[in-house]
Amino acid sequence: MIALNLSDTVKASMIFNHLLKTGAVAILTECMATLDPRYTKNVDRVQVASFIRDFQREFYTEVELYRSRNPWSNAYASTYTGNYNLIKLNRRKLNRSIESICGSIAHEWGHCLEYYMKTRFPVIEFNHGSNSPVDKDFTFQYQLGRAVKSHVGGLKHEILRDLRIDE
Repeated sequence: MIALNLSDTVKASMIFNHLLKTGAVAILTECMATLDPRYTKNVDRVQVASFIRDFQREFYTEVELYRSRNPWSNAYASTYTGNYNLIKLNRRKLNRSIESICGSIAHEWGHCLEYYMKTRFPVIEFNHGSNSPVDKDFTFQYQLGRAVKSHVGGLKHEILRDLRIDE
């Protein structure tokens, strides 16, 4: 199924919020491979999962659509506007599956979590540096995006049913 309309984007956002609320995001984080030490300082995946559990009630996602100025932009989404809950999805990159959009939301949410945690613990870092995806497979945001995409791909119908959303 390809997401061709706003309602699929709304579904993806609702699914990700559901995964946060049920604790699935923290569990997926604990199951990650070791975080790439080049992009991680003073924290590991188990501690990040603990942050998620401790603060998941303060987090939810608000998704806003934007249209990139550059029609050839590779960016699926962006974040950090000073609002730790706001994730912006590129309208030009929505012609894909709901689980792929959920993965993008999760990736950007990972940035939001890091920004939020740094306000409390300034010495930690679990970002991926530049915007290039090259050699970033074991960074928190990329692992989280892939894990959520895979999880949603396997359980999308059940999650949508639990949320009482028509497919």
